[in-house]
Amino acid sequence: MKILNGLKLPGAMLGLTVLLTACPGPTPPAPTFDLTVALAGVSSAPVTVTNTTTNTELFKGTLDASKTFAGLTANDVLKVEGGNVSGYNTPAAQTVTLDASKTVTLSYVALAGAALDAARLKGTLPGWTFGPGELTFYLPESRKYVDASTLQISATGGLNTALPVPTVLGSYLDNCKLPAGVIGSDFQAEFAIPLAYSVTNDFLGEILETTTTGLAVERVYTPSAATLKGIASCSTTTKLDLDFTVAAGWNALSSVRTVAGGVTTFTVRNVASDSRVQLSLAKADEEVTVIFPNPTLPTLRPGQSASLPVVLLQTGAISGAITLETDVPGITITPGTLNLAPLSASSAGKTGLAAAALQPQRLQTNLTFNVSADAQSFDGTMNVIIKRGGVVVGTEPLRVTIIGPTFGLGLDSSQAQPAPAYVNEANSLAVVVSPSNGFSSPVTLTLENAPAGVTSAGATGTSGKTNLPLTVGANVTPGIYPVTIVGTSGKLVIRTTVDIKVNPRRTPLGLGMVSSLALASNGDLWGVQSGSTGSSLIQIRAEQVINQFPLGSGYSADQVRIGPDGSIWARGTGGLYRLNGSSIQSFATGGYMSGNTPSFGLDASGRAWYMWFDGFNAPELRRLDPATGQTTTVATVKTANTSVPVINDGSGQFVVFVATDGTFVRVNTVTGESVASANPLFFANTGMESLRFLTVDRPGQIWAAIGGPGPKLVRLDLNSMAAAQTANIGNNPTISYSNVVVENNQTAWFVDSSALTRLDLTTGAQSITPSDAYGDNVHSLSLAPTSGAAYTYGFQSSQLELEYLRLKN
Repeated sequence: MKILNGLKLPGAMLGLTVLLTACPGPTPPAPTFDLTVALAGVSSAPVTVTNTTTNTELFKGTLDASKTFAGLTANDVLKVEGGNVSGYNTPAAQTVTLDASKTVTLSYVALAGAALDAARLKGTLPGWTFGPGELTFYLPESRKYVDASTLQISATGGLNTALPVPTVLGSYLDNCKLPAGVIGSDFQAEFAIPLAYSVTNDFLGEILETTTTGLAVERVYTPSAATLKGIASCSTTTKLDLDFTVAAGWNALSSVRTVAGGVTTFTVRNVASDSRVQLSLAKADEEVTVIFPNPTLPTLRPGQSASLPVVLLQTGAISGAITLETDVPGITITPGTLNLAPLSASSAGKTGLAAAALQPQRLQTNLTFNVSADAQSFDGTMNVIIKRGGVVVGTEPLRVTIIGPTFGLGLDSSQAQPAPAYVNEANSLAVVVSPSNGFSSPVTLTLENAPAGVTSAGATGTSGKTNLPLTVGANVTPGIYPVTIVGTSGKLVIRTTVDIKVNPRRTPLGLGMVSSLALASNGDLWGVQSGSTGSSLIQIRAEQVINQFPLGSGYSADQVRIGPDGSIWARGTGGLYRLNGSSIQSFATGGYMSGNTPSFGLDASGRAWYMWFDGFNAPELRRLDPATGQTTTVATVKTANTSVPVINDGSGQFVVFVATDGTFVRVNTVTGESVASANPLFFANTGMESLRFLTVDRPGQIWAAIGGPGPKLVRLDLNSMAAAQTANIGNNPTISYSNVVVENNQTAWFVDSSALTRLDLTTGAQSITPSDAYGDNVHSLSLAPTSGAAYTYGFQSSQLELEYLRLKN
């Protein structure tokens, strides 16, 4: 017995089995499987199924959702291909081996953006929450806003509209220049900038268009095809890299900005026609645009109010609570608080202003402007100010006139302009308060914006002139300064700006004109001052009058001289006067004395020398001895033809006069010896020139002022008896050549009736010091104690006026 797998069989049975298994039976069928093709992302698509094992197409056509192919031979290789579906990407082909039933899924994914259409703007604005909107194009060449042919933006931000056909074109390159060798030339073009608005005309922002790869798209219109290729120069720091072709109509170009080496380059190319584009909204800044159809309020008085229609536009989709106020004190707005409703799909087409605070109402409404009972007068532009959370989000000007009790400020008509003020003095401004509209309250006057050192204690006035005190410190630099006069009455504050002229320090000398001034060796200044009963000698030390010596009732003097011995003399009515201690000696001289200053000289012995002339006989040089009162005639080599002036040199050794023939004569005051110059100082016989003045400079040298066609100053050399220096004065008709002082060989001073002129004797340059105020005249001139000139001045009047002294370097 055989054993097979543990089963015991008898031998006969085993042989039968072997026999049976050796005989063939029927063939079993080949195995099959199923293939299911499914679509994802689309409901139908063109599909092709190919058996690559047998090279036969199982299916080619539109497949809806899914399809199962049953009974396919096992282990065959099948290829499944999805076709193009507009707006979706095409999935890759898939190959499967049927070693079992299988499913192939073709996944279609929607492409980003929309297909580029050169003549249309289409797509969806992501994040759009403003409900239905409106689309407008700005055409920069014509500077016009044109509504889109399809005006509406959908509630979800979708839009699809044709670009407008422009009517105005301009240069594409504008001011950029093309060099030689560039392909093509400039062409006429227009651009389109899309703008989004709410249905209530609120500006929401600019619509930007880019390709899905990130290139900014610029829409360019041209009436005919053009090509540009090359580099255009716009400035030293800007250029265009151009390589594009445009067709007639609208085109899509891209512009990429790069910066290198301080040069900005814009690379301009065509946007590929198969590009896809997407839209976005560059939201406008949130603000409120205020529109007053009538931007002028009626004239109002305190306590009144008036209303105006207004339109508020929610630029940039601004929303929330806002406040309304003005920048003019005393004027408020009703309502003062409003709520701007958000622009959304549910609120689109509605508006949002409030008749009651925070309650949505219309954007077109009335605002009431209330003037408080104590409001000040106002005539000008008031700003209506819109705030959200305390931040200004809109303003709009409004013309406003409020008539309330008020006053005006100004300087009195008698006040000189600019108003004069003086260093180290108490001055005043004559301020006039002019009430109007029933104003009657007191006004406090103060000063603002004054230079350092200029102050005011203030004053109070009601109506008419009030003197506002003005103090000018010792260190204030002379000049013209604007200052502000402030008038305050309660809440009413009025300001006006005037100019003040700060003049240098001056010394008041009392009433009466000082007609002559002279410097003593000790630094004192002596002057002759007129008075109501006669003239006086005044002594000035350190710019202060320290003594006054009347000549006597009815006696007038117009010249003062100081001798080398220090004696003080004056010339006046009937003769000469000499100060003797504290009393006055008078000496009758008779005849005529020259009206030119000085007309007499003084020697070292204190004696006076003058030219006596009775009008008939030859003039005589005479010497007066004050000790004896005796007069002596001194013979001279030449004589004068009239009572010419006589002058002494600084030491008093010599006196000098000019003879009839124009030569000058020197007389020794000790010996009486005289000598004449060989050459004349001027040509006396022509009548064209004449002696105007004789003066002594600080070193003691004598100078002669010669008038005529060529006025000049001549320094006399008493040793050589010749002209040592001649300086042209210049023909200035306002200069008085009979009132001159000479500092030294370089500087001289002249009197102009209302000014002082300084002359540089080496260069001829002049500098003028004008009078302090209109009507002031310079009356006398002398050397100053240390350097420069001293002069007196004051108002010219038939009455006695205050006279002043000033030193000038």
